[in-house]
Amino acid sequence: MRSLEQVARKINFHIEKKKPPVINEKWIKVNSPASYKFIIENSVDWDTVTMNLDRSFQRKWNKGYKRRKYLEQEFYKDEKELNQILNIHKDKLYTFVSRINKEDELACDRISILLVRLAQKGNTLALIEIKSLYVFIIDKWLEESKYLKRWRGYEEELIALLERCIFRYRYSGTFIGYLYRTLQLSALALEPLESYSLDDKMFDGTKTRIDFIACEN
Repeated sequence: MRSLEQVARKINFHIEKKKPPVINEKWIKVNSPASYKFIIENSVDWDTVTMNLDRSFQRKWNKGYKRRKYLEQEFYKDEKELNQILNIHKDKLYTFVSRINKEDELACDRISILLVRLAQKGNTLALIEIKSLYVFIIDKWLEESKYLKRWRGYEEELIALLERCIFRYRYSGTFIGYLYRTLQLSALALEPLESYSLDDKMFDGTKTRIDFIACEN
């Protein structure tokens, strides 16, 4: 095999044929040894592998261990560890602000997952970094999505949910997609908070909202 695309197609073929309830590194090693050899010899990380599988198969991924609970997490600060990721991908950091094509979307998600994994290890600087980068993405969602607009006024709760998503994320497709869907479903339980200005024109446009408040007083 010469490329990750060929590896993904081969693994997809074996999964479709054998229909296992769960897949992991060991399953791929046994059922698609050529794919496993390529992955190991080329130091391809398993996040990248799962991202290239069919979406329905990504949900079958299970590494075989229970994730550490958030409250049991040991936290630390390692700026060098964070900068290693940021420096390698510095030319693609613009994708958190604007994504022009599919390549940009993949790059953004790839960097996201690397930072998420680092945050899950306990590096608090990575956690701060990904939350600051996602401010741009989330702000655009709140502007463009009629479903996510309900989060306006609930920004503190939104950031708390973002952090929970960072620690809960495993192998369920893209992190961006996982976060968007979580915010979308959670928004259904939120009461829309209406914001208005006292200078807003009312009824026939001859009076403002503050005029009516003044009359009541």
